[in-house]
Amino acid sequence: MAHVERMRVSYRDIDMMDHVNNAAYFTYFETVRCHYYEALTGLKEINRLDIIVAKQSCQYLRGLRYDEEFDAVAWPSRIGTTSFTLAYVLRTVRGETVALGETVIVMFDYAKNAKKPIPATLRAKLERDLAKGPGVTLPA
Repeated sequence: MAHVERMRVSYRDIDMMDHVNNAAYFTYFETVRCHYYEALTGLKEINRLDIIVAKQSCQYLRGLRYDEEFDAVAWPSRIGTTSFTLAYVLRTVRGETVALGETVIVMFDYAKNAKKPIPATLRAKLERDLAKGPGVTLPA
C-alpha cells in the first residue's frame, strides 16, 4: 500500500515568487521516502541506512502556497535487482495534484562502497505495495 503523509507548507519553503521553491519538493519527497522506508524495514538509526539515491525528478503542476496543507504519497513503481523506483504524488487536501516525482534508490553497502541486491524480505514488501499501486487517482 502507498505511504501517505499529511504535510503543511512552512514559511522557509516560500521563495520570492510567493510559492514553494522548486527545491523544497525534493525535501517533501525525501521526508515521505524516509518514513516509508522506515515503515518497511523498521530501521530507525540513520547511520544504518543501506540505500542511496541515484536519480530524482519532479514534474511541477501547480505551486503550493504558504500554510497550504497537502498529502505526500509514495509507492514503489519499479523493482530491479539492486534498485527500486519510488513514485510520488503531492495532492492538496481537496484532491488537486500539484506535483509528480520519482526517485531511483539503490541498495548500498557503505562499508564496501558497492551496490547490493535487494533483500528478500524487503523485496516481498515492495512487490506487495507495487501491486496495490498509489491508492489515489493520478492525472492523465
